[in-house]
Amino acid sequence: MKAPTYSMYNPLSLETATISELQELTELTALFLDKSQAIITFFDTSFPCGYLTISKVPVTQQQQELLQLFFNRQPSNDILYVPNLHTENPLDTKNHSVCDPPIGFFASAPLVLPNGTLVGTLAVLDTHPATLSKNQQKALEKQAYKVMQYVTCKNRIAEEQNNIRKIAQQIPSVMFQLRRTPEGNYSYDFFHPGKYELPTEITLLELKKNPLLGFDLVHEKDKEKFMTSLVESAEQLTPWSTSYRLQNDSQVWHTVNALPELQHNKDIVWYGLYQDVSHQILYDKVMKQITFDISHILRRPVTTLMGMVHLLKNDTLTCPKKSKEYITHIEQIAEELNGYTTELHDIYYHKKTIDQSRMFDGTPRKNNAY
Repeated sequence: MKAPTYSMYNPLSLETATISELQELTELTALFLDKSQAIITFFDTSFPCGYLTISKVPVTQQQQELLQLFFNRQPSNDILYVPNLHTENPLDTKNHSVCDPPIGFFASAPLVLPNGTLVGTLAVLDTHPATLSKNQQKALEKQAYKVMQYVTCKNRIAEEQNNIRKIAQQIPSVMFQLRRTPEGNYSYDFFHPGKYELPTEITLLELKKNPLLGFDLVHEKDKEKFMTSLVESAEQLTPWSTSYRLQNDSQVWHTVNALPELQHNKDIVWYGLYQDVSHQILYDKVMKQITFDISHILRRPVTTLMGMVHLLKNDTLTCPKKSKEYITHIEQIAEELNGYTTELHDIYYHKKTIDQSRMFDGTPRKNNAY
């Protein structure tokens, strides 16, 4: 068996939906060319058995052997055409008329990558000797070209999706596509936890099928607001945006921001993010405390200092003892102000360090996928 120089068709990249579409293409090819069966075969050493056959009808062992043998004779730019395998046996193989089902006719078109590498064939078989007109041969080539266009497109999409997943793994947010049916049933079309870890009691598969399991993690005091905002977004088709805490940690705050879109079948789909905003909540609290300290604690020494400056402006300071008292007061006020500013700096620097370590150390926080 000839192995291609370039491997493109990993079995895992051909999803069930893709294979089903290719099976439909083989059925259409067989019907259009009036033959009993059409088979797509990818020959690649990355497959467990060295090849992958796709057909609407089950492929027999004898057919697989024939496909492998003819692949070595397949031109990369032309049809391989054997109208009568009973009398014309270019490979000098066994009599295929005794196979079950018998094989009397064979024709195949090459499946070729853009770089010219032959990776497989689209073959049509019949139980009896048959013919293939010039137009039918051209039709077979066109179908082979469509197969390669379809599979190449699917592989490119899979490659782009893989790239997106790699990027999403570094995002400190949960990306989702949430669907609601007219009956009020919810499911996730897409759910990527990014750098977060899901709660141990919920698997990703369970969560995708039943988002309500995740909604149950919302703190009791915030659940009504959470669900009300979701229902209002669905009814009014307005952005879904709300904040909430988690059941197991009231100090952990999250937000959800998503845009709804009404589908043709009346489903509503939200595209959005769940984000942990605990650090932002803490930051706001610290900033409020700093504002309070500046407004109240620092105001007293500053007011005192301004009063001392006013007295100095209106006093001739002829008495050395009085001058020394002024200097002593000013020194005390300066030390007090220095202590306050140092304390505020330490609080802010500590808060900033914690936030940066949470955001950039790459360590996911526990139980915060919502």
